[in-house]
Amino acid sequence: MSQTFDKLTEEKKNNIIHACISEFASHGYLNASTNSIVKKAGISKGALFNYFGNKKKLYFYMVDMAINRFIELGKQDTTPLSSDLFERLKERGLKKLKMATREPLLYAMIYNTFVNLPDNLKNEITSKYAWMHERSNDNLLEDLDVSLFRESINPEKAIEIVQLFLEGYFQKKMSTFKNMTPEESLLYYDQMNEECNAYFEEFKIMFYK
Repeated sequence: MSQTFDKLTEEKKNNIIHACISEFASHGYLNASTNSIVKKAGISKGALFNYFGNKKKLYFYMVDMAINRFIELGKQDTTPLSSDLFERLKERGLKKLKMATREPLLYAMIYNTFVNLPDNLKNEITSKYAWMHERSNDNLLEDLDVSLFRESINPEKAIEIVQLFLEGYFQKKMSTFKNMTPEESLLYYDQMNEECNAYFEEFKIMFYK
């Protein structure tokens, strides 16, 4: 990205960012129009490409910004989490849902990026954001009450099994998400939470005292 963008006033930068996020959130990468972006931002197309180089660089800049914003929101919520693994998973899910509701445009952009992956960017996106999977598990194991597990159960192995289940569960739901708008997906999370909670109860029977 050109350093000239950083030198713009905060108001002008915010106008450009909002125009870009709004367009990408509504239309995804492939169907987003740079003509629409510059019209909303009140700048020329030449200026837009001077700041960002091309549409792909512009897109990745906005995705990075959206992800970092969600990370910041997560850090701002300092509500203590339960020491029970399954209660903690529920709480973390609700936190993410609250953040998505609070920042619907940013959520829509991230949703379209990872659910409706553009074929020509799929490998690049997967590689670039591989670290997100690790970040999503930050603090998951911190101060967990492992005494809840039966003596015959290895807590680390049990937690790994639960994590693998969740990965498989969400992967299975991807085909459903592809037929949904970001707004519809937020409503669908309620059903998914109920399903996951039912599975968590079964895991408790298997792993807990």
